[in-house]
Amino acid sequence: MRKFLLLIYIIISSQLLADNSYFSEDSYQLDRREWESVKQAKKWLNHNVTSMRGRDGRITFLYGATMPSVICSPLKITDIQLEAGEELKSIQAGDTARWNFSTDVSGTGKNEIVHIIVKPLDLGLSTNLIIFTNKRTYNLKLVSKKYVWTPIVNFTYNSSLKNSLINYKKYKMKKANRYKKLNSFEKSPQSKVDINNLNFNYDIDGDVKWKPIRVYNDGIKTFIQMPKSITVQEAPVLVVLDSSSNKNLVNYRLKGDKYIVDKLFDSAMLLLGVGDNQESVMIHRVDKNSNYHTSNSLKLLEGDSDEY
Repeated sequence: MRKFLLLIYIIISSQLLADNSYFSEDSYQLDRREWESVKQAKKWLNHNVTSMRGRDGRITFLYGATMPSVICSPLKITDIQLEAGEELKSIQAGDTARWNFSTDVSGTGKNEIVHIIVKPLDLGLSTNLIIFTNKRTYNLKLVSKKYVWTPIVNFTYNSSLKNSLINYKKYKMKKANRYKKLNSFEKSPQSKVDINNLNFNYDIDGDVKWKPIRVYNDGIKTFIQMPKSITVQEAPVLVVLDSSSNKNLVNYRLKGDKYIVDKLFDSAMLLLGVGDNQESVMIHRVDKNSNYHTSNSLKLLEGDSDEY
């Protein structure tokens, strides 16, 4: 019994010594400037910046905003993840006797992620951890609790947020410019169809219900007018054929019952469906020098006052 009590006394005493006993007294007196430094450091340490929960249950801190507190627990490990592509130089901990640290990696190349694995050996511990990498230095507070812990911890960075915002603005601007270009033809005063400049010299071959009514161009764009039923059914896909009969995608849009193609072409196909059920229509431009123009076109376009 005495041996058992002696063992308990030694364990308790060693822990108290580790926490509270040092060779020298804390007798150094801080001056005003040093206390001001301590005050500023405490402001950063206690800065109320809330962490965020990410995917996989990970806790994400904004790097540099404060000193993150990482909650650990005995018999469990906490995974501290660095930024993808970041290289670990070294780690330093305030208490290496009662905390275990190891490292591992996942991914390869630019997607390689360094993991710092942290495991406390006792309850109620508190220390700090400094991580040195090729990009930055991390300062973390580590605490150990019995029943709660943060399994995965990572960081988000101001530079990443700025880059995301910049990329988002670029995307929005690019999308707006593309929309503006696609609609400039319809909105411009010159977009009204000039009957005198239309060319209807096209052959249309195909035995389908949705066969185009007419095809014509104004010297810049090609227009394919479909039956009115096209507005309430699946629209066929338009491809342009080159001199070797290869199918190529082309910029076009469907406005009402008309395809507006942003170029002239000699041959094209309209395709609907796939496999054995696929339907197709061939369109060929013929006799480019023909004078077949508006004489027969006026009747065809009579009542067709849409602007393109």
